Amino acid sequence: MEAMTVSLAEELKPQGIVVNVVGGGLPAATGMTGAMSFSDMPLVMKPLYPLLKLFAFRPDNGKSALTAAKPAIEAALATPEELGGTGQSLLAYPKVGSFKPEVLDKDNRATVMKYVEEKLV
Repeated sequence: MEAMTVSLAEELKPQGIVVNVVGGGLPAATGMTGAMSFSDMPLVMKPLYPLLKLFAFRPDNGKSALTAAKPAIEAALATPEELGGTGQSLLAYPKVGSFKPEVLDKDNRATVMKYVEEKLV
């Protein structure tokens, strides 16, 4: 998704179209996550259930939900200039503005875009 974002941002910039990737933070502690039972967990997560129940699923009066939603809210309300232009990473986790080197690699991005175009046709 990030490689496609950078490629589309470059391709669509001359038309004035801004393309960025936006994502939230870690899962939020909400009434829904607090109500999850062991049987609701994916198989790979079941060994972590006791720890999640103790730490991650505790109500926090919406603080974690706000953290998870903050990048999307800010991106929706910001101008392209406030976002830093086009082709940006607006992820709360691991770090705002960070792309791995392979995302920025032109050959890798070309491969991703070729795959996407083949799947869309």
